[in-house]
Amino acid sequence: MKKAVSFIAITLLLALLFSTFSVHITNASDLEIQGERALSGGYSVSPIQYTPACWDEWCKPEELGDMPYNLDMIDVEKVCQTGKGVYVAVLDTGLMYNYANYLPVENVRTDLGKGFSYHTIYWDEEYQDFFLDDFYDTRGFITELGQPWEEYGAPYGNGHGTHVTSTITGFKYVSTAAGQEFWVRGVAPDVQLIPVLVLDTWIGYVPPGQSIPEGYYLISGAGSNEMVAAGINYCAELAETLGIKIVISMSLGGPSPSELIEDAIDNAIKKGCIVVAAAGNMKYYDVYGEYMDYPGAYSPVISVGSVGWTMENIGSGSSTHEPPYRWWLSDVPERFWTKDDLGNDFQLFLNDFSGRPNPDMGQTWFDLDVCAPGSWVVGPYSPYGCLIGGGRYFGYYFVGGTSMATPHVSGIAALVLQRYHNIKQKEMESIFKIAGLSNRLSKWFEDRSALVYAYQGGGVYDYQTFTWTAWDYGTGLLQADEALKVAMMIHRPCWNRCGWD
Repeated sequence: MKKAVSFIAITLLLALLFSTFSVHITNASDLEIQGERALSGGYSVSPIQYTPACWDEWCKPEELGDMPYNLDMIDVEKVCQTGKGVYVAVLDTGLMYNYANYLPVENVRTDLGKGFSYHTIYWDEEYQDFFLDDFYDTRGFITELGQPWEEYGAPYGNGHGTHVTSTITGFKYVSTAAGQEFWVRGVAPDVQLIPVLVLDTWIGYVPPGQSIPEGYYLISGAGSNEMVAAGINYCAELAETLGIKIVISMSLGGPSPSELIEDAIDNAIKKGCIVVAAAGNMKYYDVYGEYMDYPGAYSPVISVGSVGWTMENIGSGSSTHEPPYRWWLSDVPERFWTKDDLGNDFQLFLNDFSGRPNPDMGQTWFDLDVCAPGSWVVGPYSPYGCLIGGGRYFGYYFVGGTSMATPHVSGIAALVLQRYHNIKQKEMESIFKIAGLSNRLSKWFEDRSALVYAYQGGGVYDYQTFTWTAWDYGTGLLQADEALKVAMMIHRPCWNRCGWD
């Protein structure tokens, strides 16, 4: 039976890139791609902002790595936990085939990795849309090796899942231009990472005489409720069968709830999993107004909004490796209520794309839990088809979105679980909400604004004012040390300060 892709617009990272464009598949007999298209009614990765950080390519050193500004914002250097003994399942686009060039291979549990997808994509003339058919659960977790590879010999995939993973585990950074090679720290560098592909890439053909031009279309980073629910249920089964603690991290979402996914989440929580999801990038703002994505807006889920540093794109004037100066390795002040060089009296701001509760959709301010850095996070990434342009898109990118904020919170959950491994979902959510109060984005309940030198797209930067209310960001910015302090206050302390009981 045919299946429409009942999407949830996966709240990916980058910069509003879902416009139609023409490309050619490398080494694929000059098969022309008419454009990129989102599958309506289903999940899709929807980038919010991105720009290359470096075009260079790259063993993990003994130390945890250099501290990027986004990890400095959440104080991971102030805790001794590293996520050891905890599993984090990243439900996303899977990993790029060359992930070992970037990520710590010893952390990636290839034996537990899995993928869910459909063999067939086709155009339905009655509905004037693409449909998916023939679901299967043996897809594997490498993003490129799906339908396009088999049928066209072109490894189209999506680097979103690799970038998200790098925030949790850390990644290797190599600058051939500067002759430097170093490891960038992750939030929880010792977790066991389970890659679960629930978003795939297809090439679909539209015949002549349809509502859109004839030709082949690239559908990148898309999926269905069935795919996402299957991934969640798989994690629940692993947790129960293997007796392990799993944090399910989902940088995905869309404007409509799904009973299938909510049932899977309830099942995973019952089996002891911790479920974290993005609050959304408000991709459908013109249609729905301000809103939160689902399943992030589903009450039992720990939902994550996106904040930035007011000195991003500028920095503190010094970085770990000089020269060259890299603002993303800048030191962030310990107190955010400190005046910056732009005249702001508070050095955090809420991104304009970050999902906000919409009462008309049944969403309350309490459904949004916390926020985390998601404005410009550096990591390995490859947009669209991974080998378009002879591979020139491989590299390190600044990426923004609630997709990037989510792995910060998932990583902090792993740090808390390392010390207090019996914590359940509801308790973890309460811990995070309380911890977020230490860094509210307003002093009382006033509206606030911040001036930021922000990326405008097309390589252009300019000064931009961001605004938010006291009901738009959950309880505040979640930091690792605050989360562990709260957990210590409300949970039985472990005898082993830095490890398992």
